[in-house]
Amino acid sequence: MSILAKLNHAHLATLYHSGRTTDGSPYYVMELVDGAPMDQWARGKSRDERLGVFSQVVEAVAYAHGKGVAHRDLKPANILVSREGSRVKVIDFGIARAMADESNWGRDATMVGQRMGTPRYMSPELLAGDASVDLRSDLWSLGLLLYELILERPVLAGVTDSQGSWEENSRSLRRFIFPELPQRELDWIARKACSLDRSQRYQNASELLFDLQAFERGEAVSVGLSHRSYCLRKSLSKHRLAWLSGAFVFALLLSVAIGNWMMVKSERRAKEDIEASLAREKKQSEIATKAEREMRKASSDTALLAAVRAMNSRQLREARRLLEEALERWPENEAARFSLNYLDAILPEPRLLEARELPIFVQKAEAHPGGGFLLRSPDEKLYHLTAKGELKKESKEPAAPKVMAVYPFTVIQEADVVEFRDIDSQDLILAPLIFNNRAKMATYS
Repeated sequence: MSILAKLNHAHLATLYHSGRTTDGSPYYVMELVDGAPMDQWARGKSRDERLGVFSQVVEAVAYAHGKGVAHRDLKPANILVSREGSRVKVIDFGIARAMADESNWGRDATMVGQRMGTPRYMSPELLAGDASVDLRSDLWSLGLLLYELILERPVLAGVTDSQGSWEENSRSLRRFIFPELPQRELDWIARKACSLDRSQRYQNASELLFDLQAFERGEAVSVGLSHRSYCLRKSLSKHRLAWLSGAFVFALLLSVAIGNWMMVKSERRAKEDIEASLAREKKQSEIATKAEREMRKASSDTALLAAVRAMNSRQLREARRLLEEALERWPENEAARFSLNYLDAILPEPRLLEARELPIFVQKAEAHPGGGFLLRSPDEKLYHLTAKGELKKESKEPAAPKVMAVYPFTVIQEADVVEFRDIDSQDLILAPLIFNNRAKMATYS
């Protein structure tokens, strides 16, 4: 439980809680994973689908290794995969061991010569009861899982099993020759992970993950860097355009050396053609740009004229829309900008107060002379809720505002609504409407 508490990853089953019952028995609560064991899920799946799931498993183990934790019992039954393969969970850290930092969880509980795990997926050092087992033991198990996903069978079936003794399984394993995988890079990766010599394996799951991702991208894997022909082919494949360009340049230089006078003449003619073509394109671009500017300017003036007509008809909101459209089409239309500023002065736009939870209970809300609302609590205390949403305590009753204008009800209906709701029940208490921060009157529903 202490080890699991250190781990929090999308592909590791989450430990939610742990403790002891009233009688002192330890317990823990873990995430419920809806999935099938990896070997069952893999039946009928494509190679790419299997490698995608395997990469998620390696990513989870790499995270655990980064926390200094070795799983020590990686096998298909401890890897659950959702039906569509999009969700992978590594489970059962029951014999996990903390390999680093100040904790000795699992280290003290594993005695010299004690063997725990599933023989078919145990590393040679685990089978031998070696007390110096480290993170590289998990790399062996990951290599076996990769073999199994590609070959569609457990690679060590009949080699190591629970029926034989530990010594027999260990001897059989050291005599076993791994089969060759059809994909060369995957064969290299699997063989490196399953090296009998721990120093020849990947040193942690992050190195294995790096090679898997390189393979998926079509790049050279680190285990193949010692093969010169392989690296050359990967370079040719990845940088095909660069190699072709280099070959083309070389051929071009060779042809220049052979027929220099022909190339000089051809280049001069090509240069003249390019310059003429660029001049034509530039002229056409200038003509098109000028035509577009004239069209946008004319369109802006048309919208301005329509806005003036709307203003004369007192259709002020329509006029505002047309003026904004005119400026969008031609930002330099000063007449439209002046008209919009004038319209803003006589008909301010409604402002929406941001929703917020009030720290007080509101008995009544009224328009405040300074804008916003005057709130009365049940104990008759006064508060000022400004148009910016700030709540200030009022020491005395503010002077009543002078009514400057009465807006038609149809206009009020279009204004933004500020709702007051009860904190517990969320029932609507009242919904006053506000026009802007200079409102002279407010109407409530």
